[in-house]
Amino acid sequence: MLGLIIKDIDQLRHLWLRPLVLLVGLAILAAGVFLKEFAPMVGAIIIMVSIYGLTALFVDDDRTRWLDFAKMARESATAIVLSRYIVLVFLAGIITAVAIAYTVVVHLIFPNISTTELAIVTGAAIMLSLLMYFWAIPFFYQFGQKGYQYGMVWLRSLFSSLGQSEC
Repeated sequence: MLGLIIKDIDQLRHLWLRPLVLLVGLAILAAGVFLKEFAPMVGAIIIMVSIYGLTALFVDDDRTRWLDFAKMARESATAIVLSRYIVLVFLAGIITAVAIAYTVVVHLIFPNISTTELAIVTGAAIMLSLLMYFWAIPFFYQFGQKGYQYGMVWLRSLFSSLGQSEC
């Protein structure tokens, strides 16, 4: 399973550590720092886009038919899914560190902006993104690239049915 985790982290490193991707990410974060009213929303958007980068792993796995190879190599489905969950938690840790650094920088430049507001918005973005991916990972493996949409539709219908049953 360690090999699966290393493969995913290496794929993310190759996807994110490109000069253009880093430049755009830093430009968006800088814009969020200097647009002080929108700083919490920019932070939340960057966090959600960063976690959405996990989708690129599934797209690449579909393109290379990696899941078929893993099944032929007799890797258990549990190990494959668990490794993706571990990578998601690792990714959440990195993104949380970036969110904390962003909050500190925004607060140092604009001391009148509430760090509580920044922390609440970025924390909510991290939690929402993690909830979506924790729910969607099994759907990705079951249905391929369409799995994310199936998982989100099913989650939406679950929340809708819960909301209607309380009325």
